[in-house]
Amino acid sequence: MNYYSASTLGFYTSEVNGDNIPDDCVEITDEYKAYLLSTESSSKRIVPDGKGYPVIEDVVISDENKAVIERAWRDSELVRADIELNKVQDSDRKAVSTVASWREYRKALRDWPESENFPNSRKRPSSPI
Repeated sequence: MNYYSASTLGFYTSEVNGDNIPDDCVEITDEYKAYLLSTESSSKRIVPDGKGYPVIEDVVISDENKAVIERAWRDSELVRADIELNKVQDSDRKAVSTVASWREYRKALRDWPESENFPNSRKRPSSPI
């Protein structure tokens, strides 16, 4: 049998945990546990409801945190763009796209934080690959 603890936000089974199961655990089915785990993502999380039963909740990210996330993404993409541009300039056989497209992408990445669409991740600059 499966159990969920609101105090630890964790799943337990008597087979694995034996008698070491928190007192606040509620019983859940194998199917429901599988559903919860398959639904959990960066935009959804498993939380206890008012009775300690696990449910899926949308994650709300503040605009300030979205900006931090987008700047981190942009910074990592600038590094990747530099690597890919160097491959093209060095005539590396693994190179993809053109010098112009990688330079255009790097410029779009640098301009991204000042864009009217920032920090909407769905409006990010498009990579040449």
